[in-house]
Amino acid sequence: MKAAIERFGSDITGTKVTVGSVDISLKSGLGTIRGVRVDNPEGFSSDDAFELGEITVDLDVASLNRDPIVIEEIRILAPAVRGELDAKAVPTWAFCAITWRPYRAGSAKPPAQKQDSGYEKRFMVRRAGV
Repeated sequence: MKAAIERFGSDITGTKVTVGSVDISLKSGLGTIRGVRVDNPEGFSSDDAFELGEITVDLDVASLNRDPIVIEEIRILAPAVRGELDAKAVPTWAFCAITWRPYRAGSAKPPAQKQDSGYEKRFMVRRAGV
């Protein structure tokens, strides 16, 4: 899971994404990701654009076959976002809501959207905290 987050996170952001550790129990529905770091693109003065000390999700696994899926708790510890304004160094990005694949705005059109099937999965979060 750690390697997948780093690989796909890096693909999506276009910068290096690293993860300290991942501990997920599919049986209990409890998962924790620690030490997430997202590098800034070239041209920025700080190394990291984003750091996350820890995120823990406690999922009610019995609700996976129901609607809504119940997330008992989401807890985020030590988030840090660094912002820097420099119009020359910041490309304009947009995200396609269907595929979640980034594309550079103005240089390509987003993929065509599929017809809405009328079905959507809902989630309910009981507790959330930072």
